[in-house]
Amino acid sequence: MHEALYEEPSRLDNQRYPLSNSSPLSFFQRASPSSTLDPSQKEGAPIPQDLLLSGSSTQSLIPPKKPTFVSYTEVSGLSPKIKVLCELLAETPSSKIEQAFWETGIRVSQEDVEEVLKLNYGSPSPAVKFFRWASTQLEGWEAEGNVGRARETFGEMVLRIGWEPMNVPANDSFLNTLLKGSGVDEALKFFKLMRENRCFPGMKFFRGAFDMLSKQNRTEEACDLWEVILGNGFTPDTLMYNSMIGLLCYINRIEKASQFMDEMVFNGAFPDLQTYNLIFQYLVRSRKLKEASSVFNEMVKNEGELTHTNCLLAIRVYLDSGDSNTAINIWKHMLEKGITSKEECGNLLVVGLRGNNRLSEARKYAEDMIDRGIVVHSSTLSKLKHGLIKVGKEDFYDRLARKLHY
Repeated sequence: MHEALYEEPSRLDNQRYPLSNSSPLSFFQRASPSSTLDPSQKEGAPIPQDLLLSGSSTQSLIPPKKPTFVSYTEVSGLSPKIKVLCELLAETPSSKIEQAFWETGIRVSQEDVEEVLKLNYGSPSPAVKFFRWASTQLEGWEAEGNVGRARETFGEMVLRIGWEPMNVPANDSFLNTLLKGSGVDEALKFFKLMRENRCFPGMKFFRGAFDMLSKQNRTEEACDLWEVILGNGFTPDTLMYNSMIGLLCYINRIEKASQFMDEMVFNGAFPDLQTYNLIFQYLVRSRKLKEASSVFNEMVKNEGELTHTNCLLAIRVYLDSGDSNTAINIWKHMLEKGITSKEECGNLLVVGLRGNNRLSEARKYAEDMIDRGIVVHSSTLSKLKHGLIKVGKEDFYDRLARKLHY
């Protein structure tokens, strides 16, 4: 398992500010220009080393004593908006804070969020609820793809109110911004730090990260992430199952992929057309035709349909293996569902049946194609004619030829 996803979270008590020069959160070592943590921490100044505790893979900031915080009542010249927000934080019961903010209709900028947090740092519980309400800032940076501002906003949150397990939307938006702007590797580094601090994103990040790993055929990392998702109570959806099944098929673990399809219903995800077609295609390519037939029958029972590519592949492989009956069933499935590429598949079927000494059926399906207006190739007719003449049934071909010319 990859360390980046499976390292056990740190168990040091009361250490909520992971910092390390080598960690993805190294930018947190710079205090915000508006910070009131310590007057000596000017813009760009590193956090004093005596506040850093070593002893784990991620260092932690431990305040040596309770700091003195500036209150909004002690600051003159506040803008009306900031004053209203601070008053709401101070006077509204904690359970009603988020509702109270929504009712104001006030829109806040990142600078507003930082200012309000600075003036309410001594009240962590209300501040957390305020930031959760204002975490749409991160959603805005995600929509814009602004990685730099997302880092600033998320860093401000961690420095001022610590790691907040309940703030899933902000965690999710931040990681999704990194995923789109910096790539899956950078996003997974930050995800590791979140896990170390008992924080998780939402399913949107998991879907995006898993999809990227799957498309890059990074099988082991994708499997690790899958275990993290399941192990922490998240439920993969059908789209994620399809990605996992496709990845397993790609590395030729067909049986494991089939097992995933069987088990997905127990996690509330149900096979769709993509699921069936993925499994069916790889089973056919691997010449596991009995298993492929079972998947096909289950799919038909659930009113699904094969892609035209899979129909062509299956008809060819089943005919080559001598299983003309299944090839015929797939042809009938194509006709019933109105699947395209009938001309190519139909001619392949007629020639294959002729090759498998099923001449009467070859003639029957060629005649049916003509009745349906599906083109029968001259090469197909020639092979069929040769076969019928060889067994003394030239009159059968003559009848077919007359119908062709009407």
